[in-house]
Amino acid sequence: MVILCIIPKENRRDESKQRTAQRLDSLAAGLSILLAGQWVYGIGASLSLLPFTSLLLPFIGYGGSSTIVHCAIIGLILGIYRRKDMLPAKRHIRGPEIDSSAAPHHG
Repeated sequence: MVILCIIPKENRRDESKQRTAQRLDSLAAGLSILLAGQWVYGIGASLSLLPFTSLLLPFIGYGGSSTIVHCAIIGLILGIYRRKDMLPAKRHIRGPEIDSSAAPHHG
């Protein structure tokens, strides 16, 4: 009876992890598109293809608060990327395997 209660709980946990990963991927993609869109618009405006506005280029335009926001966006993207490949906390790390045939014999 207990085993039957544990199996669905594990499935829900896996589904939850997958949904969270999908949401984080979507967030990273949206933030990347936000920065890329500003770059594309800035380049288009400098080539006279688009009208000039007060839109600043990320990390190039002069402005304190916009630079802080751009740094925060990059920090979020890097944090999502780092979290994607993290090892589970409960994973057991095994030590190096020792071959007993390669050990020196004292005799």
